[in-house]
Amino acid sequence: MSDLKTLRTSIRLLEGPVYAVLDGAQFENLPEALTGAGILARSLYLDRGDNHPERLITAPHMIGPLEGATLDAVLRMLEAAHPAAAVFWECGDGGEVLFRHLRGINMVLVPPDTNVEGPPSYAGPAVADDLDVGSSTQMLVLFRHADANVIGQVLPTLDALQRRRFFGPASTVIALPAPLWNGDASGLCVEREKGGETRPSGPLRLDRRNIAEIMHGRWSGLERKVAEQLRRIAPERTGMLEEDSFRDFVQGSLEQSRQLGIQTDGGHFRWAYMSLVTRGRLGDNPSVKAAMSADAPGYSADMRVAMLMRYAIASMKNDVGPAGDS
Repeated sequence: MSDLKTLRTSIRLLEGPVYAVLDGAQFENLPEALTGAGILARSLYLDRGDNHPERLITAPHMIGPLEGATLDAVLRMLEAAHPAAAVFWECGDGGEVLFRHLRGINMVLVPPDTNVEGPPSYAGPAVADDLDVGSSTQMLVLFRHADANVIGQVLPTLDALQRRRFFGPASTVIALPAPLWNGDASGLCVEREKGGETRPSGPLRLDRRNIAEIMHGRWSGLERKVAEQLRRIAPERTGMLEEDSFRDFVQGSLEQSRQLGIQTDGGHFRWAYMSLVTRGRLGDNPSVKAAMSADAPGYSADMRVAMLMRYAIASMKNDVGPAGDS
């Protein structure tokens, strides 16, 4: 599924009713956009009756069954936002059954030491009166199953039991994650495995193996992303390196920036770019070491590397001087 046209074809080839779940976080105002497109949808977040604006806007919304004009309208919305802003579910049991299932996987259990952002306070429990975490020492976090990029990272790590919980009553899941998270641009069209019809109850549980595989996939994706950016921004410098040497450089730079506490993709790229320009000697510079290790609360590693980048650019401009100087 290299584009939305192929995505439409894949959806229409499914025999059962298909439903879309749109990720409100990837739209400026999803409820407003749905109203403007004349599409009826149901929010998957708990309605507490307080009209919390952020909950209303960022909540995932379920639409369907998708037929004709409704499918075309949804795909136009994705074209205007991002192809990864929706996940499509085939479910012969109907929309109400699928709706309850999706509400039930709004939250996922992960090991307590997992480095994740907690769920927004307005998300609420997956199913207010029905959520049983038992005696598990795991913690509940928000599962953004309406984001195709999240599905592209999580689904390949699930074992047979976890997949049955994830799929629930659905027979097929279709998503179009970015190549960064899927390895290519082919997208995902995954059918529920036959057999083992008993569906586990309770929240979907991810163990340390899942988390390790997800993190490995993210790191591999980040390596590809940084390498592509460096090739585009600095083709002459990257062209001087053999493929193996360039790969080793990117991996070494990312490991160095990770140890420095850099977390954002932009921060990792800035460090890699400055390392490339300095031929790998950036981390040995005393001024850089001092800047990255200084006791300055409120200044994250990402903020510091951005400041270093701005300082480096300003210094280069000063060295060149006004036009016409020699």
